[in-house]
Amino acid sequence: MKGSTVQWEEFLKCATECGLDTNSGLSLDVSTRWNSTYLMLKDAIYYRLAFDRLTSYERKRYEHISPSAEEWKNAETLLPFLRKFYDLTAILSGISYPTANLFFRGFCEIKLMLNEWCSSTDPTISEMANAMIVKFDKYWKKSNVALAVANVLDPRFKRRIVEFYLRKLYSKSYQVELDKFNVVLKKMYHFYAAATPSSCDAPAPAASMDANQIVDSIDTELDSFLFDNATHGDGPEESSELTRYLAEPTIKVSKAN
Repeated sequence: MKGSTVQWEEFLKCATECGLDTNSGLSLDVSTRWNSTYLMLKDAIYYRLAFDRLTSYERKRYEHISPSAEEWKNAETLLPFLRKFYDLTAILSGISYPTANLFFRGFCEIKLMLNEWCSSTDPTISEMANAMIVKFDKYWKKSNVALAVANVLDPRFKRRIVEFYLRKLYSKSYQVELDKFNVVLKKMYHFYAAATPSSCDAPAPAASMDANQIVDSIDTELDSFLFDNATHGDGPEESSELTRYLAEPTIKVSKAN
């Protein structure tokens, strides 16, 4: 559509006639960035009426560059999934608040969605998801444990959120994965305790609105798991600072109206 000045001006005219805002325009896709694909689809769907109107004016001229009905359907199907990546990236790009404790949940949600989409009966979605999960799993294998530990250090989640997602990701074998995580957590604590013989309390940084986006969107199932069963199976056997921390109930954050 942006291939010529005439085409673009006619498109903007159609957008105006359809009552659409012409200030944002159409974003261009970048093949190596999933976020750019999301922005491209979001803008295109917003201007769908303009595309249709332009094609109805001069079908022979514009039909080949306007999305087909099947392409519009694929775009609307893919958009909410790609938004997960976009929203998570926006949160992680923040510099005024900690991010490690925010990423684990989004990381797991993306993993669950990719697993589901790989089994989709829609060949377009299945093919896309299988290509994405190959790259995604490289990051998953290298960083999921570190991100899980960061969540344990967040008093809103502790180990409850780790168990919640391990149940979803590994089903019947989740206990094996949880036991592996407990071993790593225990080793990391012992390393910390040896390096820091005397600990002191430090004030927690104030959470910003952006940092709480994931927290505020906690679904009912996770919310129930975090707080209704908060005393279930937490902590190694020996008494330590880690044991006492895990034994305390998770902190429920009140959401602003």
